[in-house]
Amino acid sequence: MIFERKRPKVRYFAYAILLLLCFLLQVTPGVLELWGVKPILVVPAAVCIAMEEPVLPASVFGMAAGLLWDFTAGTVFGYHALLWLLFCAAVSLSVTFYLSRHWFNRFLLCFGALLLDGVIKTAFSALIWQEPGTWSFWMSQLLPAAGYTVFWCFP
Repeated sequence: MIFERKRPKVRYFAYAILLLLCFLLQVTPGVLELWGVKPILVVPAAVCIAMEEPVLPASVFGMAAGLLWDFTAGTVFGYHALLWLLFCAAVSLSVTFYLSRHWFNRFLLCFGALLLDGVIKTAFSALIWQEPGTWSFWMSQLLPAAGYTVFWCFP
């Protein structure tokens, strides 16, 4: 408790290093790959950080995680940064006012945010840009990646 109040810069620096390490594990070829699906490790890290921090630091680390994901996602740059800024702010507010810091809530918040991200991505791809094969993307990539990513919320 004393460490948290007196040295938030050290804690934020450790969070930044954690996000970078998760990003490096996420983009390293062949590491943590299971049946052609890789986890998005910056997401559980951002959700866990958002559950422990107030709204502003949670939003900043959510945006940083989204920017790191944008580097490799192949979508419009800033798309995940904006979404995860909002998601992490919502996670921080929900834990502050409604939920407890329990592992099951971490699991549900991470899975729900990933599914909402996928719904928004599918809506943009299928409905606005009319890309073919967007709905099959759910079964082949999005749901397995979301399940595998949520698994990493537990440690």
